[in-house]
Amino acid sequence: MKQLYFLLLGMACSLAYAQPEKPNHFKTTIKQVKVFLHNAEITRTGNIYLLPGDTTLVLSGLSPYMDKKSIQVRGEGDFKILAVNHQYDFLSVRQKHARTQLLSDSIKMLEAALQQAAVQLELLEQKIDFLNSNKKISPAKLGDVEKLQKVLQFYETELQAACESKMQVENHQKELNKLLNKYQAELKQLVGKDEMPASEIHLVLRVLKAGKADFTVSYLAGNAGWFPKYDIRARDVASPVEIDYKASLYQNTGEDWKDVRLIFSNIDANESGLAPELPVWKLNYDRLSRRANSNYRALVEQWSGNRLNEIRGRVVSAEDGSPIPGVNVVVKGSTTGAVTDFEGNYSLVLPNNATTLVFSFIGMQTQEVELDGSRVIDVALEPDAQALSEVVVTALGISREKASLGYSTTTIGADKLSGRVAGVSIRGNSSVGASSRSSYRKTVIQGVRVQNQTSVDFVIEEPYSLKSNAQPLLIDLQQYEVEALFDYFTVPKLNSSVFLIAKIYDWNKLGFLEGEANLYFEQAFVGKSILETGSFGDTLRISLGRDRSVVVKREKMAEFTKRKAFGNNNVERTGIKLTVRNNKTQPIVVNILDQIPVSVNSNINVYVLSTGEGQLNKDTGKIRWQLPLQPDEQRELLFSYEVKYPRFETVSLE
Repeated sequence: MKQLYFLLLGMACSLAYAQPEKPNHFKTTIKQVKVFLHNAEITRTGNIYLLPGDTTLVLSGLSPYMDKKSIQVRGEGDFKILAVNHQYDFLSVRQKHARTQLLSDSIKMLEAALQQAAVQLELLEQKIDFLNSNKKISPAKLGDVEKLQKVLQFYETELQAACESKMQVENHQKELNKLLNKYQAELKQLVGKDEMPASEIHLVLRVLKAGKADFTVSYLAGNAGWFPKYDIRARDVASPVEIDYKASLYQNTGEDWKDVRLIFSNIDANESGLAPELPVWKLNYDRLSRRANSNYRALVEQWSGNRLNEIRGRVVSAEDGSPIPGVNVVVKGSTTGAVTDFEGNYSLVLPNNATTLVFSFIGMQTQEVELDGSRVIDVALEPDAQALSEVVVTALGISREKASLGYSTTTIGADKLSGRVAGVSIRGNSSVGASSRSSYRKTVIQGVRVQNQTSVDFVIEEPYSLKSNAQPLLIDLQQYEVEALFDYFTVPKLNSSVFLIAKIYDWNKLGFLEGEANLYFEQAFVGKSILETGSFGDTLRISLGRDRSVVVKREKMAEFTKRKAFGNNNVERTGIKLTVRNNKTQPIVVNILDQIPVSVNSNINVYVLSTGEGQLNKDTGKIRWQLPLQPDEQRELLFSYEVKYPRFETVSLE
């Protein structure tokens, strides 16, 4: 029996030793956030004293929108990393804010008070009905006038008291409902819709020797990113152009960033890193001429008039119609976009090549909407029923002196396991040299520009603190003074306005991305535009808005516009007169663009009669004039063409 007792005791001790220790919750702080165009790489650091044996460290309260495949862990100490687990904390969905709990309790109290008021109101209404139905009493039944007066006085007093009490209860109900609606609106704003569970990272370690251990953990989180924004200022046409390069930062990751080092990258973390493969080009008949014509007419309609090429709308939940703040609204294929506010509203200026808007928000299905000329686009997003799962990853590259584990499905940060990023060099002012045609200098150093092998980063020296919300924050990246050439540009067929254009050479050395720009000229706000950087040329054209002092008019010349029939063909002749006037006090040069039609059918012939000394591109039908104008000078340009086509066909001209 004694031997059996010791055997059982030994088994119990060995089982106790084999059981894993209770997980240790490990506190880390966010030191750096690398913000991509979409998503952000969050880097946390922390240290802890470890005892020998197997143990599990838990990093809790992390972003619900963490990409579990992007987790990277580095550690220094005498231990080995056995595994990394990603889990969701379903038990405590996230600790609620004290104000949230107070609002919840207050709402419950108000609802109970409203129920009690409803019961009081019902009793008073029953009492009033009873008094009204019994106040008609015959004097013969009482037999005494004095008794009748007392009874009538009793009914009158009780009825008046009941009506006054009813009025007080109804007023009290109104106040309670007003307060209830206020608290419910505030609670909805604080809590949001479907609050997702926080993420946890479990580090399974084998500690070889007691001592201090340092950890660096990084991961990709959604619901964060930045859009390029610009302030473009020109004092006059003789001064350099000032360009303020800014980042419109949004973050709704579920984690507050306090005194963090920010890095802005021009990489889109949502883009695939796979190189494309060229498929077989299968040629067939093209039946899209009708669609091409409709697209052309839509373009002309879009630019006719003086309205800004701006779009706005509201994004709501398809489930209950409530607004969704923090939704990314991006022009597909560009870096132009916006974020919805607390009411779900957005607005942005469209670049010329915009065809589709992409609406995305983690937890909701991404929706693409084709632009059809509408100025208001409202969207209802459906919830995304993506299953939450746990991933377990075994350790890689374990060493006794330095334990490191990192893995990712993209190339972002893959070199950080060795403590450095390949191909990184920091460029100063001297490396951004001026050309013979254009020069620029950096006047404000808010961020340091780092040229990587395939990307550009802006490192912000000053630490920033941002709470997790849907309010974008505008951060200065860099400011430049750029030498520019100025001229005027107009397309009178599409728009009767004349635009001041600043031309900047060698702009690609500045690292600009396409984005919305606020325009200032002569110390006044003149409008909004898009800084379009998709050109392959070395010249960046920036529109500084309309100049009302330069006037252009386009009209048909009745004496030149005729239609005749010759045999089986119709012949139409069209003449156009352009009138341009300079009402400014200094001479200017105006670049004018117009066109004649280009035939895509062998039975339709177009003959150019006159180009009015303009330069004609026969392939595109576009005519260009470079017209110098002195102060108060007015000039006229005439061009005409003739079109011949089959008599029983219809062709749309002008």
